[in-house]
Amino acid sequence: MRDVARLAGAIHPSTVSLALRNSPNISPATRAKIQAVAKRIGYRRDPLLDAFNQHRLKNIPQRSSRHIVALSDFSSAEELARSPHHAAAHTGAMETAARLHCQLDFFFFGPGQPSSKRLDAVLHARGIHALLLFGVKADSSALAFTWSRTCTVAIDSLQLTTPLYHLTPDYREATRLLWRHAWAQGSRRIAMIRTSTQPTNAEQRALAGFMLEQFRQPQATVIPFFQHTQERGNPARFKTWLHLHRPEVIIHPACLAPFLTPLLANGNLRCLAYDASHPDEPGIVPDYREVGRRAVEQLMTLMQTNQLGLPPTTTCTYVAVNLPVEEKSQKQLTVSA
Repeated sequence: MRDVARLAGAIHPSTVSLALRNSPNISPATRAKIQAVAKRIGYRRDPLLDAFNQHRLKNIPQRSSRHIVALSDFSSAEELARSPHHAAAHTGAMETAARLHCQLDFFFFGPGQPSSKRLDAVLHARGIHALLLFGVKADSSALAFTWSRTCTVAIDSLQLTTPLYHLTPDYREATRLLWRHAWAQGSRRIAMIRTSTQPTNAEQRALAGFMLEQFRQPQATVIPFFQHTQERGNPARFKTWLHLHRPEVIIHPACLAPFLTPLLANGNLRCLAYDASHPDEPGIVPDYREVGRRAVEQLMTLMQTNQLGLPPTTTCTYVAVNLPVEEKSQKQLTVSA
């Protein structure tokens, strides 16, 4: 390290150490200069020493809070709280931030709030480098943040064109678990409903899980999925589809429960949501509290290792889902097949 300091222009070794760890306290030009010298002479950081330092720092009591800002394009905290999934993720994020001695604040850039460009300037002025994208809606395809000076983790925001670190429940595994559970209970005609011709990432993952299980079953039991639309004739199409294919179980996104309930009466068809919001709903309730916890933990890791900027490509961690302890699928909607 002393050789790197000397060749870089009589720089102090502590500056070299910070630069090699991408510390934001060192200017980009100085970091680039030091890292270029280290690469030229073949210098490599000692992994054992790095591990020791991480262990030492982790056990030193924190004298000041590290600051994380959660950003959402909901219009207010009240609107976000009305989403059970996002409310659970908020709880998990706050719990982990407190455990890790972090300050976690929420900023909104939805209707009636400052723009993302304005918030970017505010965060830079306050020296905040840790961002948690939280509850970004499906129609927000681009955000005006200067990613090169931040560590960023996103929850349920895979529609964004910017490559980021993402966390989301594993909806592919959710539909597979529901299928296997229904099959184990004796159901053989298992179907699925999609919401649109341009599904979200969650819907695409759910459909992939459904098709994986469907591929393994006898061709005689295969039922084509139903494409839900907002067209006036959609209810009639659905009834025709029910009559033609006679499903015993329908796997669906929770947002379609209001559509299904009034149309299904006088029968034994079971409807299971792969993204239920409450334990009383038949299906799987994704553990968004765990998603929030793990998002903050991942963000803290990025901060501690000074990994500013974007990853080379979108990276997603899928958080495991589980069937409820009680057999929620036995709570049946009555339907007319």
